[in-house]
Amino acid sequence: MKLLPVQIAIQVCSILGMIVALGILIYAGGGLASLLSGFTIWLLLPYMVFSLMGIFANKRTEAIIILITSLVAFGWGTYFYIDAFFINTDPQSGLAFLFVPLYQLVLVILMGIISGLVRFIHTRFIS
Repeated sequence: MKLLPVQIAIQVCSILGMIVALGILIYAGGGLASLLSGFTIWLLLPYMVFSLMGIFANKRTEAIIILITSLVAFGWGTYFYIDAFFINTDPQSGLAFLFVPLYQLVLVILMGIISGLVRFIHTRFIS
């Protein structure tokens, strides 16, 4: 299966998001041992979903929607992690590890609905 350039861009965005999230987790946790916490899978889950959806996108339009949404989620998540842990440090900054992936998953659900509607319209009315 040959991936479209858009699908490759989704994979790159997902990998960068995972690297940033893991880097912030290592920084906040004080070392590599923090990767053994339960938050690691939770942090990576939105990016894994984006990656899988990018691989299984059938149409270029779907892949573009997924790419735009993954870029928004990556940028938004990176901004809030940097803000919470480097700019406005607070004892409650660790809550970012709970809520940022949650909001990213809500974005994934909305994107899935939009992508499903695009697929439905494309198969029903255009093809």
